[in-house]
Amino acid sequence: TVDPETQFERPRSRAIVIFHVVSGPRAKVGSVTIQGDTAPFTTAELITQMKNGPGKTFLVANARSDADRMERFMIRRNYRRADVRYLGDTYDAATKTVVLRYTATAGPVVKVEVSGVPEKAVRGIVQFRKNQAYSEDVIDKAAEDIVTHYQQLGFFNATADTESRLEGNTWITRFNVNPGQHFDLKGVTFSGNQKVADKTLQGIIQ
Repeated sequence: TVDPETQFERPRSRAIVIFHVVSGPRAKVGSVTIQGDTAPFTTAELITQMKNGPGKTFLVANARSDADRMERFMIRRNYRRADVRYLGDTYDAATKTVVLRYTATAGPVVKVEVSGVPEKAVRGIVQFRKNQAYSEDVIDKAAEDIVTHYQQLGFFNATADTESRLEGNTWITRFNVNPGQHFDLKGVTFSGNQKVADKTLQGIIQ
């Protein structure tokens, strides 16, 4: 409990506010409820991923962090569109415990395909990182990186388009890569340079 006390000092036209705090016993997590479709993961399976689940001391910050832990658990298993959110809690004064409430969806499995070039040629670019969730920004960035990669190899007109579709419970994103014509650098000429020798400049760009 927190009880405020106000003391006025009228001669000095100011007030002092004192908060009397009685912390009381710490609340513990009594149980966890999860709403939503988490298949193929069970509610019990997700709760075991919590660091501060039933029996642990309750802190709101920990409850929010556990939402991230449950979400990462599904993401690592290729359910990269998984979403877990902390809704709130209900305190029971009689037992000094709280019920944590979450909403969660596993979403579909996420799969990446590549056409136009061997998949191994761009595997390091299109692969998701271990804890990386699916997003359009991630896909767009990968397409841009593919183009940059091929341009650095001399394919200056390279393109990379994407398309996505849902098949059953699998979300498939395909990268359609067209390297285009390969160009070789035959030579470099300079004009207008007065302070740096052509040979020095050639050594920089080769």
